[in-house]
Amino acid sequence: MSSEVVTTMTGNAADLPWHEQSERNFIGGAWRFTREGYSFDIYDPADSTVIAAVPLSTHRDIDAAMTAARAALGLWASLGAARRVEIVDSALASVADRFNRIAAIVSRDTGLPVRAARDDMRRAICETRTQLAGGAEPADGEAPGVIGQILSWSSPLILCIRTLAVDLAAGDTAVVRPSIRAPISLVFLADALGRAGAPDGVFNLVQGSGTDAGMALARQPDLKRLDFQGSRETAAMVALSPERNDIFMQRHLRTVALRCVDEDDDLEDAARDIVGTAFCHAARAGHGGLTVDIAASRLNEFSEAVAALFASGRYFEESCGSHTIAPFIAEKFRDAYERSIESHAAAGAKTMCVAPELEPKIYRMGWFARPCMLHDPARRISLDPDHPNGPLILVRSE
Repeated sequence: MSSEVVTTMTGNAADLPWHEQSERNFIGGAWRFTREGYSFDIYDPADSTVIAAVPLSTHRDIDAAMTAARAALGLWASLGAARRVEIVDSALASVADRFNRIAAIVSRDTGLPVRAARDDMRRAICETRTQLAGGAEPADGEAPGVIGQILSWSSPLILCIRTLAVDLAAGDTAVVRPSIRAPISLVFLADALGRAGAPDGVFNLVQGSGTDAGMALARQPDLKRLDFQGSRETAAMVALSPERNDIFMQRHLRTVALRCVDEDDDLEDAARDIVGTAFCHAARAGHGGLTVDIAASRLNEFSEAVAALFASGRYFEESCGSHTIAPFIAEKFRDAYERSIESHAAAGAKTMCVAPELEPKIYRMGWFARPCMLHDPARRISLDPDHPNGPLILVRSE
């Protein structure tokens, strides 16, 4: 095996385009190719085109990132809280300045519609910068340490900003392993922190699969905390090592949202909010399904409002590559979603309305699924938040 190739953040390297940065890990302030030399193609779920290739890292890359993160703790602490806040805030401001560009990449990476990606980013950055304006103190009162993050494909950039930025400003360092299915958006945060002046090793980004890089990070014995985003089954497996090492694991799991439409609610507003949520489905962090409770007397009118919004939803447009309905991240999840609709019908659910059929080419090339609203009059159906429930609205009336 040839010696490791390292590209640093000095000179022209700082101006690497994002697709070249995505081919590397960000370890110790440098954009580095993985030690193993293997890569994995990342697909746009809207049309299955390859948009980038990321390194398939192993425990060696995780070990290097952990070494860099530990080494950075002293220098990061010595800068003082005010300077750390300034650096992290500057990095977030840099991300905010590139909203449109980053949102377009996030959309191609995760499938989240561009408008939703922009809105979610703006909200997360605004709220986090407001927190930073009040100063940054360790929330747990413990000494700074290394935080590990294992993130899924559901808006990983948003979750990372919300859960890590203030910790970094408080003096912690981090090693982040995003999902192999949608890893690109974190490249922008790594780049922004490097440009803002974060010392080498404060933020480390290691790409790779969950079974290799992810589990290698989970098994690190001296993490201060491990953040996990994903399914309950995987969380239980990942938690075994942190529990043995007495490391707190913070779980970010999907949940089934419950919306109640009351008698005096504006139906069009309610339908617009509910359909917007369904259109984004699991591409948004934490979304594991959507159930709506509504009075039986309003059910038909609500269904008409939802049907109109379904009809106005947009799958992939080749002319501009945009969509308002998120695709699944892989075809197998769409297949599971379609089977679940059939099983719900067999359990007694009635189809109230469904979006227009996809064009055959869009269906073949992308992983879009038809949004659907089912009525469960007997309340027999319970959505599993870890199942690909997709753009489904399950309505119960009373």
